[in-house]
Amino acid sequence: MMKAVGIKGTCQRCGEEVELIISKRQLKAMLKGMKAGSAAQAEMIVERTLGLDKKGNLNI
Repeated sequence: MMKAVGIKGTCQRCGEEVELIISKRQLKAMLKGMKAGSAAQAEMIVERTLGLDKKGNLNI
């Protein structure tokens, strides 16, 4: 059984409601990145973990 966290929000670009499901492993990687250093490093780790492109779009 995969443990996951769901985050609901509104897309800033189109205004649609979105739900993002993040696995426990992804969440741990993001938190580790945020703890590691600068804001830019944390942002880069979150983008890589979630699979975002340079514009912040999900690569599905």
